[in-house]
Amino acid sequence: MEINFVQISDLHLHFNNYESEKMRKELLKYLSEMSKTTQFDFLVITGDITHKGSRFKQSIKDYLDEVLASINLTRKNVYIVPGNHDLNRDETRGLVIEGIKSNGASSDELDKSLGSTSTNKVLLKSFSNFFKFYKDFIGEDYPKKEIHFIKGSDKYNIVHINTCLVAYKSNEEGSLLVGKQKLLKCLDELDNTSNKINIAIGHHTLGCMFPVDKNAIQSNFEDYCIDMYLSGHVHQPGYHIEANGNTSILNVVSGAGLLDSYANGGFVTANVTLDTGTINVRYHSWNRDSHYWTINNNVGRKASTGILSFPLDRIKKQDVTTSQNIVEEYDNELNEDEFKQFIIDFHQHPQKKGNTSKYETKKEEIEQKFENMRCSESFENLFLRYATYFSAIEEIMNTTSYIESEKKEILSEIIIETYFGIHNSYSTGDEIFINLVDIIFNNTIKMRLPYTENETRRYIRILIAWCIYDCGIFNEKKNTIKVV
Repeated sequence: MEINFVQISDLHLHFNNYESEKMRKELLKYLSEMSKTTQFDFLVITGDITHKGSRFKQSIKDYLDEVLASINLTRKNVYIVPGNHDLNRDETRGLVIEGIKSNGASSDELDKSLGSTSTNKVLLKSFSNFFKFYKDFIGEDYPKKEIHFIKGSDKYNIVHINTCLVAYKSNEEGSLLVGKQKLLKCLDELDNTSNKINIAIGHHTLGCMFPVDKNAIQSNFEDYCIDMYLSGHVHQPGYHIEANGNTSILNVVSGAGLLDSYANGGFVTANVTLDTGTINVRYHSWNRDSHYWTINNNVGRKASTGILSFPLDRIKKQDVTTSQNIVEEYDNELNEDEFKQFIIDFHQHPQKKGNTSKYETKKEEIEQKFENMRCSESFENLFLRYATYFSAIEEIMNTTSYIESEKKEILSEIIIETYFGIHNSYSTGDEIFINLVDIIFNNTIKMRLPYTENETRRYIRILIAWCIYDCGIFNEKKNTIKVV
């Protein structure tokens, strides 16, 4: 199972000198070319969309829509946090923040202040334009009471962290506060046992945080299984691998979306392969002299090829455990009589287990399906083991002795219809197979057939494999999708 995403940051779209305008226009073309070979799942924007508190005018939304269209996504596929330039600053806010920071225990003081209605209101008032933009663009209210929150899908969680709570002046790096209690409450919503990847996003790098808050963030990232943190703010690409306790956490810093005397344009794409537990982060930069986008191999030694590879040890461990359970399940001999009865019961006599001769007659065709659908070698080996049961299925399907003729198409129609409904949502045959099994299993369980859940799931896997062999599924070409 793969996840591909784009991270952009520090667009400062009100900063519109010629070079920045040219770079942003070429970015749309560059992203569009990449999307021809990569199916992106989402876009992350880590703050500073506007510049010096300027309003979020329609042209900003229009440009972000163009970015999304260039990678074949919509507004429901974007995750955004505010940057320090996305808020309005006034004297009252400054006085409140000075009061919080003048306390020797400023980190605890912010926690206390966020519990005070009046102080909380002052701090959040500066975000009012950003909150309105978020509502207009995303289509839902920004959870300002929660401060930090989680969104995501069945493959990933995105932890949104507002690092700008006490941002209001220049040169405040190393003194920013995150609101430790609010962060803890947010992270409590994560399921630590899930094999989803957990990605935290915030505008500032961890080095911008006050030491107490930085330590709290790092500890909680480890305790709540955060796998990577995406940020911007510094206008230069970078990375840092944070070794805290027993866990290494990847911090990825995107480049900027403007060009000036300090900032050079850049952004990040990433591929996460959950099956192998790896992250590949690719850095992209704007060639200022010749006006084109290219791979950036100057970010650091670990990314000297332009790609930073990082192991997801937490997910790897879970996959090993899952694989061991699957091997144990398949090492148990299947009771073919029960399997045949399951087929009959599913639609509403037994012989010994067959052989793979039926598979051999279509071997080249099936192997081409596996190649086109980007199936792993493990999947192919599993399919071959399932092929030994195809004769048992066909013994039932080739006669009306067990199932009435008008019901014979029920099984294949259900599998094919389910396949058509999901095959565009996943980039490999392995993922499609896993999700086919889950959907049909959940529907079959409702029939209350007299088989254990493990038996039912195993039978469904074999029946889907037979449909791959015998029916018109797994014919798409996923192998044109390249990893970025």
